[in-house]
Amino acid sequence: MNKKERMLEWINKSLSIDIVHHIDSDGLCAAAQMIKFLEKKGKDYNLVSGSPQRMRYSNFYNKLKNELIIFLDLPADQFMEEIYKLNNRANIIIIDHHVLNKDMNSDSIIHYNPVLDGINKYCPSSKQVYDLFKKHDWIAVIGVLGDLGGKHWRDWINRVERKHGLKPCSGENCLDSEFVKYDHLINSARMVKGEEGSDKALKVLIDSKSFEEFKEESVKLMDWEKEVSDYLDELKDTFEKDKLENEKLELLTYTLRNLKYNIGSALSTIVSMKHHNKTVVLFIIKGSIVNVNLRRQDGKYDMAELSRQSTKGLLKASGGGHAKAAGASLRLVDYAEFRNKLRNNLRVQMKTAK
Repeated sequence: MNKKERMLEWINKSLSIDIVHHIDSDGLCAAAQMIKFLEKKGKDYNLVSGSPQRMRYSNFYNKLKNELIIFLDLPADQFMEEIYKLNNRANIIIIDHHVLNKDMNSDSIIHYNPVLDGINKYCPSSKQVYDLFKKHDWIAVIGVLGDLGGKHWRDWINRVERKHGLKPCSGENCLDSEFVKYDHLINSARMVKGEEGSDKALKVLIDSKSFEEFKEESVKLMDWEKEVSDYLDELKDTFEKDKLENEKLELLTYTLRNLKYNIGSALSTIVSMKHHNKTVVLFIIKGSIVNVNLRRQDGKYDMAELSRQSTKGLLKASGGGHAKAAGASLRLVDYAEFRNKLRNNLRVQMKTAK
């Protein structure tokens, strides 16, 4: 019995299922597809919004009550101790595309990851879920574009665009696709309203029976998108004026405090597109915590590795993500040490790359 057959068997036998999903566009689009599949089968589910930061805390897992748990777009293999504790009482399905830490496949864990599944290109979780069920292609495309996977799946995206009467994208990352504006609507809801906003965006995705219906219903999110767009335009300008540059390290850094909205990830992606051959690092300070966004669009250096190595040894710190886009979280008291470690670890990568 292959992984998909086992997964379907577990779902069919389960009365209720925990779905733990990331709250970015890719995670929400992966969750929406999975929920639509479960609803069609008449299955109850318990939705839990997650993030790599939340998964660091043991009390996060107290929200999971069922005998089948599905993690979507979350690097569960980086939290093996907690996952194995859950596995003592529940079967677990992991559908994720972050840098692989461990193959967790076993008799009671099904682990999907592009590296494990023979996919040799960047494959967001919304595309992984689509490939399993082949339903709701428009939701999958929104998630893929939201995770900057467009250039890897352009032919497929073009087919979906034509199917839904849209002009095929042609830009490098398909950022000229009409589907991109719906990613912006979904992410804006999260940025302005946090978990409440992501829950509302997810509900719009789930309740929409077609792309046409989603286009009509998504107007409920447009006010938030305007707020975020204006705020990002303001911050893009201040980044260009106030960024710090280390030319030897090809490094641009920028520190912000007490942001109005949770836009660190979006801002770092936007400015790194302009400075694609630089390592861009944003430090977002809020109270006693520093959240870090790392980007390198030309892929010259590994941001996930840089993040992991730079948080190593720091108390209550974590880091990880993808080669071109990663994040970290640490205490403010470790801010200076993290910056030093980051510069030193970037030097190591530069020497290794020569």
